[in-house]
Amino acid sequence: MTNDLSVRFDGFSVSGVGRTILANVWREACRPIEIQESLHKIGGILAKLVPIGQLFIRRIDQQRSYVETVAVGISVPDYLLPDSRTECDGDQLKELLAWCRKGQLLQQGNSRFGRSLFATIVPSGVTADVVAGSLGDPANPSGVLVLVAQPGTNFDDSHVSLIESLLEPFSAALENDQ
Repeated sequence: MTNDLSVRFDGFSVSGVGRTILANVWREACRPIEIQESLHKIGGILAKLVPIGQLFIRRIDQQRSYVETVAVGISVPDYLLPDSRTECDGDQLKELLAWCRKGQLLQQGNSRFGRSLFATIVPSGVTADVVAGSLGDPANPSGVLVLVAQPGTNFDDSHVSLIESLLEPFSAALENDQ
């Protein structure tokens, strides 16, 4: 992970805002409010820098073998709300947990992981560019952050770097919600 949090969006460089964005996201993530409200506010902060069409958090329930959407932060009118629950068979859950332990971002079309992992993490019907990251302790992951690009856009390397730096505050928000 890089310490340089400058980002590029729509052809212009936004430098020097990375730390401010990170501080604002941390502030919202640590507030004692419901995760839905927190994610909505954080989504508004991020939408100024990253072409997010949809942002949601999915909680991993290892004992019941499912992944459930617990909060949606942004949803452009062209997108349906994500399915609330994805049931996992034993192999899907193992693949999901193995990916979480590696601590790597998952990006559609740029991953060593298979389509079955995307089917587990990303609710059906999502067709745009996706970046996902695991939340919580890698040894005992609690959820997944999923960002879907606006229609007709893709996440570039600077977006992915910014998203990676935000996994820890999103993990805190999910933990605060339990």
